[in-house]
This record gives sequence, structure tokens and C-alpha cells, in this order.
Amino acid sequence: ADTMRTVPLPTNRTSQRSLQEGLKPAMERPLVVVADDVQQFSDFIQIVLETRRLSVTVVGNGDDLLELLTRRTPSAIVVDAFLPRLNALELAKILQERELDIPMVVMTANSTESDVMDRLEKAPRLVKPFTSDELYNAMRAVIPAFH
Repeated sequence: ADTMRTVPLPTNRTSQRSLQEGLKPAMERPLVVVADDVQQFSDFIQIVLETRRLSVTVVGNGDDLLELLTRRTPSAIVVDAFLPRLNALELAKILQERELDIPMVVMTANSTESDVMDRLEKAPRLVKPFTSDELYNAMRAVIPAFH
């Protein structure tokens, strides 16, 4: 049975500037690509980031992510460390080969997980399950204009 979940909206006091930001068309907002094959995580991330005025596109595997990157250059990628058909380390190599300077936030199910995570030391990591605040802080680390 489907269960509905409620994601709390940010409780910050709304300023005139944030009201204006909220009126921007989605195309003018920073684009974040979420790459995860587990829909509950990608749905959660999409809801949290969209409430923070980011534009979000979700893909479920590495092939779809690479295809998307031929058409769009996102401000950041939130990627599962072991995304089907392309792990985060392979993605980092491809971005470097294509000279795409796109920051990544890497999600993992285990904080002590593997060589892949050790070799991605620059990328902020999120250990599943994570909170909306942890996600928000990771995005602030990779998108300087995001607040």
C-alpha cells in the first residue's frame, strides 16, 4: 500500500528576496541532477531541493545520467555511490575526461563503504538515510550561490 509522507517546509522567515527567488522560472534556478535507482530517496531529495528553490531532474541509472549530461550542464549532481551502470568513481572520471567541472554529492548506504568512497574524498557524502538538513548542508558546500 502506498503511504504518504510529509516533508516539512523550511521554517526560515520569508524575506522579500526569497519571495522574488521563488517567482523565478524553474529554468533560471540552479539545476541539480539526482541519480539514484531507489525512488524513495530520489523523491525525498527532489521534494527537499525544490522547496529550497532548486530545479531538480531525476534519473535512475548511469546511462540516463550520461545522456542527460550531453544536453544539460547541471550546477551539481547528487549521485548514489553505486548507481546501476555507472558508479560515482566512474562518473567522476567521465566528468574529468569531458572537462566538465560539475560538483558531486555522493550518497552511500554505509559510512565505511569501500574504495569508491575513499577515492572520492573531495565530494561531500551523505549516508542513507539522511535528513533534509544534511542534504541542504551538502548542497551549500557544492553550490556557492545556494543559501
